[in-house]
Amino acid sequence: MGKDHSNDKDYNNFYGVRAAYTIVVWFALGNTIKESATQSALLSTVILFLLPFLLDYFTQEPIENKNIKRRNYCLWATVILVAIIQGFTWSGFNIHPAFLNVWIKIILWFSLGSYVFLAFVDWSTLSSKKEVQHRERIKELTRQRRKYESMEDRVDFYRVNNRQWATKKTNA
Repeated sequence: MGKDHSNDKDYNNFYGVRAAYTIVVWFALGNTIKESATQSALLSTVILFLLPFLLDYFTQEPIENKNIKRRNYCLWATVILVAIIQGFTWSGFNIHPAFLNVWIKIILWFSLGSYVFLAFVDWSTLSSKKEVQHRERIKELTRQRRKYESMEDRVDFYRVNNRQWATKKTNA
């Protein structure tokens, strides 16, 4: 019949655990959204759900073009969502109580389910041999750079930076 593609890819454990964690957190998010009675509780819950994705997409360094585009899209979409929600939270703008009805909360929960879908897409696409080899290269280069750096060099680096930071803070 056709070629067996089952051995073409070994799925990456990190992204698998991330996908499973995302499902669990998404269901917990649904209950929290359903039970939230105030605007600040609802918006804070959504931000707490989005921040790990923001940090994860920020640190990803994919090599394949489709993964780079998806990473950039997801990163900026998450940044914009968090910024809008923070704007509502900090501005003191009150959302009409009708927004807090059950149907709107369900729509919000299902729309945030797109991050569950994206977690599985990431697991599949970022487990390709090309992507895994790229991450291994980055890890190896980082280890090589650190290999010749003594502990005293590391301590001096942080000592100098902390001194500069403290000087800027006292001069401000």
